[in-house]
Order: sequence, then C-alpha cells, then structure tokens
Amino acid sequence: MSEAVRDRAPLLRIVIAAVAAFDLLSLVQFIRAARAGAAPGPFVGLLSQTPVTAAIAAVGVAAAISFARGRGRVASGATALVALVLLSSVHARLFGSPWRHLYYSGLCLTGWIAGLVVARHRGAPANESFARTGALALLSAAYLNAGLSKVVFGGADWATNVPIQAVIIGQDGLVPGGILGAYRLLVIQTPALAAGLGLLTIAFELAGPLMLVGRRTRWLVAGGLFAMHINILLLTGEILYWEAILLLAVFAVVPDDDEVAATPTGTPLGGTLFVPAVVVLVIAAALGIRHQAVRFHQRNYQTAEIAAPPVPEPPVPAPPPAAPPPTAEVAAPPAPPLPSRRQIGPFVVGTRLVDDWSIDGLTIGDHGFTVTLRGSAGSARFGVTCAAFAHKTPFDVGAAHIFYFNDASFDSLAGAGKTLRETVRRAAGKVEVCHAIAAWCAASGS
Repeated sequence: MSEAVRDRAPLLRIVIAAVAAFDLLSLVQFIRAARAGAAPGPFVGLLSQTPVTAAIAAVGVAAAISFARGRGRVASGATALVALVLLSSVHARLFGSPWRHLYYSGLCLTGWIAGLVVARHRGAPANESFARTGALALLSAAYLNAGLSKVVFGGADWATNVPIQAVIIGQDGLVPGGILGAYRLLVIQTPALAAGLGLLTIAFELAGPLMLVGRRTRWLVAGGLFAMHINILLLTGEILYWEAILLLAVFAVVPDDDEVAATPTGTPLGGTLFVPAVVVLVIAAALGIRHQAVRFHQRNYQTAEIAAPPVPEPPVPAPPPAAPPPTAEVAAPPAPPLPSRRQIGPFVVGTRLVDDWSIDGLTIGDHGFTVTLRGSAGSARFGVTCAAFAHKTPFDVGAAHIFYFNDASFDSLAGAGKTLRETVRRAAGKVEVCHAIAAWCAASGS
C-alpha cells in the first residue's frame, strides 16, 4: 500500500480530533458564561464550576491528541467523546437549549469509533476505511435529520419565503449599508429568491446520505451543503457552523482510499441487510421527529386548556370623557387581548429557558413583547420593551428594559430573568438591542 494511501485516513482522524479538542476548550468558556445567568442544581452546579470543566476538557483534549496520533485508538477516542458529552450536556442545562453546532465533532468521533469496532470484529484493527465510512455516515445522518425536521415542523411553509426572511430580519435587523446589506435586502424583497433558497436548503439536507455513494456525488452534496452554510452566514452575519463547514470540506477533498481492497474485511457498505437497515433507521428518525412535532404543537396550541387561570391585571382607570352627562356612568371599554405568538426572536413557546422554567406564552405589545414562563414555582412574566420606563431593573440590556411582574418571588425568578437577559443580548449580537427587538416583533407577524 502506498504512502499516499496511508496518509488519507490520518488526515481525517487528525481533523476530527482537532475540532473535538477546540470544542472542548470552547465549552469551558461557554459554560462559564452560561453559569453567570443561571441557577443550576447541585449536580450541574458542581460540574459547571470552572476548575471542574477545565479538568474535564483537559482530559478530553489529551485523549483527542492520543486519538489523532495513532490508528485504532478506540479507548482514547471514547474518552474524548465522553468529555464532549458531559460538557455539552452541562452547557445545555445551564443555557436552556443545546448548541447543535457543537455536535458535529462528537458525531464524527462516534462514527469513527464505531467503524474501528467493526474493523476489529473483522480482524483488521488497523483498517480505518470503516471508521471513515462511519464518521461520514453520521455526518450525513445529521443533515438528513435536519431536513426531516424542517419538513415535519415547518411543512409547506418551507416552500415559501417566510422562514428565510424571518431568520434574516431576526438576526440582522436589516441595518442598511454595504454589499451584504444589499444582498439581504434583495432576499427580503424577492419572495421567489427566498423560497428558492429554502427549497435548496431542504433538498441538500435530505440528500446528505448520498455523500456515501461515491466521490462525485459527495462532491456535489457536500459542495451544496458547504454553500448553504456560507450563504446563511452572509445573510445573517452571525450563524457560522464552522465545524460542519470544515468537516464537509475535508471529507469532500480527501480522495477515497483503496485500503478495503488490501484487506479481507470486505466493503464498508453492502450486504443483504444494509438497505433494509437504512429504511428502518430513516423511518425511526421520521417517527421520532414527528413525535417531537406533535408535542411542540400541543405545547403551542393546548397550553391554555391546562394552564392555571392567569392572574388578573390591576384595573387601569380610563380617562374621563370630554363632557359626560351628569347622571351617566361612563365605563372604560375592555382592553383587547394581546396577540400571542409561537416565536419572537430567540424565544419559542414550549422550550426550556433555564432549570424548570419553560416558555409558556409570548405576546406582542405596542413597544415590545411579554414572555410568560411556567415552572415549579408557578408562572412568571417578563416584559421586554424599549419604551420609556421610569425605573431600572436588574435585567435591563442597554436601552431595552426587561421588567418583571409580581407573579412569583424575586428569588425564584432571578435566574430566569438573568438567562432571559443574556439570551436577548446574545441574539441581538452586534445589532443595537432595540433595533433587534423591533425586528423580532416584525418578523413574528405583528
């Protein structure tokens, strides 16, 4: 076997290990930032302490280096994977939701380890062709599931211009200026272009498993997915899945090897059970995603039936009429109910914000929106507004005020308020926070 062939699998292995090590080190900082605005339980509180997260990351990085240095190192790869799982889970608990761009290194690492186990079972522990196939298979499955999720959750909406335009407005705020500003405005003002980008996104994600067919197909699909990620970055200015971009590029550029032909293990793909197994797994994924969609729908549309009755607002005196009859009683007309939304900016009904606080409702107001949370302490409401407000609150972000209602004690809702504040700050990014809030409200259909 030539040295050129021998060098191909190590390059892939080194890239996967390097991305995993970078994610481990990044998670230490992410957990530290998320912990500042959360109230973790005892176990998560222990694991989220900086010395503990740094120790876990150090062990994981050392294992990743060992994994990158030699063939067939299942134990070191598994150690790095466990460290990734621990830190990613802790961060998700603190932040309230997982950061899926940090999953790609763990997915490829899992597939690589699975391939090594298969190679050992077939008597060729140094053969990494199965490992390469396993890593590419899980990377492909991640995109397939992403496409299925869009179809199941969004349905026919993904064939329209709405999703792409809402993401652009929510992330960018359409602050004018520059070539990118003109491009974003073009997508916003051209529904056919936005709808076409949405359809291409789903098409390439659903085609992810075709990267396993051969090098030409892998070039086409990986190139489409690569372009999709770059286009999303250009349109939003912030959404960068660099781990996925790098892994797609490496898998596409590194040529196939002929290591399989040099060993008696057979081909990585094939056998009478392969196609039925793929069909079963795809159906299982679709059913699992469908179950999530049903639960999400129930949370969105049936919460009012199971929730406790809301606490009535204190009455607001109506202004006196200009010339009321001396004997007539003038009653203030009832205020119309505030329009509710499923999503406003980074907030989605049914998702967990922090600890056991979940978003129970979102309503649009004249100058902002209200987030209603539900947890073991009851319900809590936070108003997010840029209107003039006489008092400051501990949760304000720049010119935006985040005030809270007296639905629950301050001690019980302080962690939720801090997390809400940090979520607003991170989602606004470089956009002025009041501009971002206005864009979120506009994109939600107010």
